[in-house]
Amino acid sequence: MNIDKIKQLLQERKYKDVISIIDINKAQIDLENVELLIYYTEASLALGEYESRFIDKAIALLRPTNDIGSFALAKYLKARLEIISGELLSAQENLNESYVYYKRLDDLRGMARASNLLSYIAFQQGNYITFDEHSQRSIYYYKKLKLNDKIGMVLLNQCLAQFRRGNFKKTNLILNEVRLNFIQYLTDDNLYNLYHISILKNCLIDNLISCKEQLELTNQLSKDLKREVFRQHEITALYYYYKKDFNKSEEIALKGLDLAEKIASQSTLISQIKRLLGDVYIKLNDYTKAEKYASEALLVAEKINERVEIAACYRIFGQVEMHKKNKTKAKDWFEQACQLFAKIQSNYELAVTRYLSAESGLYTKAEQSALLYPALDYFKSEEITAYIEKIEKVLNNLTTDIAPIVRKQTDRFACPKIITKNKQMHRLLDYAKQTSVMNDTILITGDTGTGKELFAQYIHYHSNRKGQLVTVNAATIPETMFESELFGYEKGAFTGANKSKPGKFELANGGTLFLDEIGELPLNMQAKLLRVLEEKKVERLGGIAKKDINVKIIAATNKNLKEFSEKNIFRSDLYFRLQVFEIALPPLCDRLEDIEPLVSYFLEEYGFDVEQNREKVTKLADIFETSRWNGNIRELENELKRLYLLSEKSIDQMLKIYAPIQNATHREKLADALEKTNWNRREAARLLNVSESSVRRWIEKYNLHEPINIDNI
Repeated sequence: MNIDKIKQLLQERKYKDVISIIDINKAQIDLENVELLIYYTEASLALGEYESRFIDKAIALLRPTNDIGSFALAKYLKARLEIISGELLSAQENLNESYVYYKRLDDLRGMARASNLLSYIAFQQGNYITFDEHSQRSIYYYKKLKLNDKIGMVLLNQCLAQFRRGNFKKTNLILNEVRLNFIQYLTDDNLYNLYHISILKNCLIDNLISCKEQLELTNQLSKDLKREVFRQHEITALYYYYKKDFNKSEEIALKGLDLAEKIASQSTLISQIKRLLGDVYIKLNDYTKAEKYASEALLVAEKINERVEIAACYRIFGQVEMHKKNKTKAKDWFEQACQLFAKIQSNYELAVTRYLSAESGLYTKAEQSALLYPALDYFKSEEITAYIEKIEKVLNNLTTDIAPIVRKQTDRFACPKIITKNKQMHRLLDYAKQTSVMNDTILITGDTGTGKELFAQYIHYHSNRKGQLVTVNAATIPETMFESELFGYEKGAFTGANKSKPGKFELANGGTLFLDEIGELPLNMQAKLLRVLEEKKVERLGGIAKKDINVKIIAATNKNLKEFSEKNIFRSDLYFRLQVFEIALPPLCDRLEDIEPLVSYFLEEYGFDVEQNREKVTKLADIFETSRWNGNIRELENELKRLYLLSEKSIDQMLKIYAPIQNATHREKLADALEKTNWNRREAARLLNVSESSVRRWIEKYNLHEPINIDNI
């Protein structure tokens, strides 16, 4: 049999011709023509036939040989079949083995193909960091080979991953790049992918006219590709779902389910289409069928660890339990869905779930606000207007029903004074107050000196928790003492443990544990902390029993934990567990309007009569505005205190010492930056390393005027 001719037909994508040439049932397959088994499987896969017995025989024949090239390809094809049948763990093992053999041969195309499939597995499991690594590696190899069709294919996979994360702006960027530079190289299966991603995106932003146009384009593509034809049914059902024609959506989804059952009964095809049917039946108020299909979808999704679908099924169960009036169960399902969506960074689905949770009637008004604020932030960032309008309407109708515990004046952690005129800070304070009543963890981020500990105190004060606020600074605890400090120890647990001692978690029981500088926590302790957060139980060092704890966790850091997690410096699962609600504090240079009230506040704390010297205090604050304040409020306070003592508590002396150094120089720097950038405020701000709003305020302060361009008159 002419092997070269078969290879040529495969390269030309003439898969039916390959099948007709290789009469697999009559061929005498032995080691000499084992390639026929491989090429037959490859052609069958392309046509949507998923039988594994031929590739299994090929692997068995090749295993004892030195033909590692054929063995690598056979393992790769076996992995493709396992992915379709939902055996993702086994597929991952086969792909890793395939990649190693391809690397030995320096086979760039083989390494690229294996990397691309590994990225697909990571994508299905919601492991987007791993997905990015494999995907970028695949593109690197394909670029070296100058295979534009394959580069376009991988870019579309990246596009779908960004879509699943809810990063629609990035989705658009990649789609535009593919359309501009690669569309002419795409084969029908990848064109299906291109149009389907466009349809999904347009459905979510309510652009149904564009959806219909894209659907018509897909109808012109090949119908020999079974998976793509199934996908067409799924996407069309979704189109009618967003069009609110739920009966039509049900009809088409059921046809898609029939196709999926014939293709692969335990695959992502099944979990996705059954979960979609669950959502459809929720809209049709058929909660029995919604629960049935979501349960069946969950069985498959859990088997293959398809976490996006698992969380989506939890959300359906929440709605079903609401219908049954099982409020406790409903709330638990919604919270599980939110936690999993947050963990895998599925931002759109998380925001939608928070909105549905807030609208469910399960939460207090304060809890509703806490759920809706981050959802609104997300929808605004991606400009999804339909949800923005819905959420703003709900928030406008909400009035807080928090009744804070009246704490004693001697309480060490009474409500702290947070001095600000800044609109963003006021919004963050409101958000902090709302999230304080939730049981979820809060991550406070911001540069050193921005007030993270004050915010933690503020959250604890408004949390209605009767227990105390316990603070742990991870940067100050020796690594060998972390476990005993956090979890406590029993008498005799180690040398010198003469008596039992409770850890910080136990001391904070019923209250709040503030984990400051969480980015400094050693990796081995990160795993133990994660376990405590998940189990809500703590075991002392040397103990034999776990104790239940009810602690609200607030963590804070000036590090970029997302970047740390991507570099494996910080556990990604712990990061996602901590940042269920995140409060990012702005630096002082982005809230310069706060400098005067802060200066006034600190001077009053020192005993200075601010009101009698208001004009001079304002003048001093104006001068302070011209500094960068890299150390933020802490640096401002320290500098003001130093200046106050140095000037013997005289405001006039303070001005004499500080003013000559700053004012004229700062005006000149601003004017110079504006001149260099042709009065482009944004570029001038970049040169000065400040915010654009600061530049605009300073222009007004120094009464600077943009020169008139005579040529434009």
